[in-house]
Amino acid sequence: MKTHLTQPFVKRIECEAGKTKQEFYDSEIIGFMLEVRANGTKTYYVRAKGAEGKRRLKN
Repeated sequence: MKTHLTQPFVKRIECEAGKTKQEFYDSEIIGFMLEVRANGTKTYYVRAKGAEGKRRLKN
């Protein structure tokens, strides 16, 4: 899902029931994403394409 990843959005978002994880992509910063897991863990990633292909950089 593409949305603007603001602090209020990140605080209130939860993984949908029945899913183990969900990914949310920022609508303003290309490649910036938030992964939300069913256990409540939230992790930011930056997806970038380098010489070896696509990479996911964890923050």
